[in-house]
Amino acid sequence: MIEPLVNVIIPVYKIDSNQLVEAVKSILNQTYSNIIIIIIIDEGSDNISKGILKKITDPRLVIEENGENRGIPFSLNKGIDLSEGKYIFRMDGDDVCLPDRIEKQVMFMESHQDVDLVSTYAETFGDAVKLYSSSTTNEKIMAELIWKNPIVHSTVCFRSSTLKEKGIRYTPGAAEDYRLWIEMLYGYDCKAAVIPEVLLKYRIHQSQLTQIDKKGILNKDKDIIKMMAKILGLDFNDKEINLFCKCRAGFKIGLNEVFELKRIEKKIICSLPESVSKRYARKMFNKVMIKSVVSKNTNEEV
Repeated sequence: MIEPLVNVIIPVYKIDSNQLVEAVKSILNQTYSNIIIIIIIDEGSDNISKGILKKITDPRLVIEENGENRGIPFSLNKGIDLSEGKYIFRMDGDDVCLPDRIEKQVMFMESHQDVDLVSTYAETFGDAVKLYSSSTTNEKIMAELIWKNPIVHSTVCFRSSTLKEKGIRYTPGAAEDYRLWIEMLYGYDCKAAVIPEVLLKYRIHQSQLTQIDKKGILNKDKDIIKMMAKILGLDFNDKEINLFCKCRAGFKIGLNEVFELKRIEKKIICSLPESVSKRYARKMFNKVMIKSVVSKNTNEEV
């Protein structure tokens, strides 16, 4: 197998040095060797990450610095601009790749020329253990995007030409990955796939298990729904957006709200492109609505 050049982008911000070294070595020790790792250090000039990384003498490691904290979207876009490989991989500085991750994703992309990004299943480790899985085909992934983010960001492999020729980049703000998937699949008619195999270990920290700001999640969801509605040409009013957010977040809804949600469902289903499995989208709508009907979680401020 001819090994096309692969770039792996890792944004780094105030990370445990031992975890960072473990993550980098999990890439350098891949069964696939034609790799350039681009580390974007998103900190001030007094960071310790650079010193730690310089102890790794492998020439496939490239270190770039922002000089200050500019945020993940900025760092990822910088990494994309610096990439020269056929494929661009994402990776977080505290996760661990399985040894054949890159080989399997490159082989998939080489044999599926119509796919623009491919991700994989992931399994968490650290303070919690959980399997992240999703649908595997583009038509079902697009249907899932209506309700949730089915793609694990740090498992993604992009076709570099897709990003560069279409000028696709991350935009500032929360949930930068979720918004990018919506933009790519719905706005740019790109295709995604998921390899149904765990190829990455996703580290969970105790801080990620603490109580999450529910109002903050709902506000983020509102922005995502507004973006989705704009791309699909839907004119949602505030009441519809609020109810849709409430259901997506798993808060309890009344039986009277089910009828309103069914009207929202009809609007969305009718606006979906042919590349989306409408049957699967309806199935997911019903599944999520039933969960919200029987849910005990309430939020009167939605």
